[in-house]
Parts: sequence; C-alpha cells; structure tokens
Amino acid sequence: MVAVDFSDVASSRGAAQTELVEFVVADVLNWEPEGRFDLVLIAYLHLLPPDFENVVRASREWLVPGGEMFLIGHDVSNIEHGHGGPQVPEILWNLPELLEWLDGMTVIEAQVVRRPMETEAGRVFARDTLVRVRSRSRAA
Repeated sequence: MVAVDFSDVASSRGAAQTELVEFVVADVLNWEPEGRFDLVLIAYLHLLPPDFENVVRASREWLVPGGEMFLIGHDVSNIEHGHGGPQVPEILWNLPELLEWLDGMTVIEAQVVRRPMETEAGRVFARDTLVRVRSRSRAA
C-alpha cells in the first residue's frame, strides 16, 4: 500500500502508526506511481477545478483493470446546508462535474452524504460528495 501526501507531518504520523503502508511525501499534481493499484482513494483533496480534474483523470490510470476508485470530499452544498469544512466554493466538490471526469467508468455509488460531527453545541452534519467507481476490466 502507498499513501501520498504533501505534508511531512502527516506522512510521519502515518508511518508511526503502521509499517504496512509506504508513506510518500509528494505533490499529487506531479506524482506518478511505480505500479498499478486495486484501489485508489482520494480523500478530502480540495484543489481548484483544473488541478483537481487533472488528478482525478490521472488517477484513473493508476488502477489495474477492474480496480476501484473511492472519492470523498466536502461537497459545495456544505457551505449553505452543512457544517465546517472549507468555505471556498471553487475548491469544494460538485458531484455532476466529478462524474464527468470519471466518464467511462462503472459507477457503483455516487451521492452527497451527511457526515455527523460532534460540536460543543451538539451533533451537526457536514455534507460530503461520495463516489465509488470501477475501471473497465480487460476483455476476456
């Protein structure tokens, strides 16, 4: 398993938790894996649309045939209807746009979900975009 993050601190913390994952400090905009993966996870990566689209489209190529991609991040509707997260609409996820970038893949799940959060005022909900897709298998 490989985890890529631009933060030395995050990678160091992850490495302190397990030896099963290779933590790589890199800019995902320029990173290329040495191999292919059964699963690619993109979690709470918030970039301007051109950069985010480039990462999503590139990550499709990181999958083995039949591999899956799981994406979760703050949805743009969170600003008005949710709690917490970035308050910059340009970097928040938009489900229809994200699905366009994943065209040709098999959609297993794609929705905006509510994520419970405990605050001093009690339980509130954030709104996240959640997508699970599968790459095409090789022809038999």
